[in-house]
Amino acid sequence: MAYIDTLYGHQSPITGIDSLTRERCVTSSSDKTVRVWKVVEETQMVFRADAGLDTLSLVNEEFFVSGGDDG
Repeated sequence: MAYIDTLYGHQSPITGIDSLTRERCVTSSSDKTVRVWKVVEETQMVFRADAGLDTLSLVNEEFFVSGGDDG
């Protein structure tokens, strides 16, 4: 067993996860963030919301939609 790397992410439980064909993943959390994970580059983009997020879905490789508990 070997230690490879640690990617820090959400500070609260994950409420949604989705991916398509590329090596990318999108997650939402009750910490009011959506993160787009670029697995190969080992990076992430963080989008902040006004309230906790309940769900999300990728529309295509460039766009996602999310839904929160504030309506």
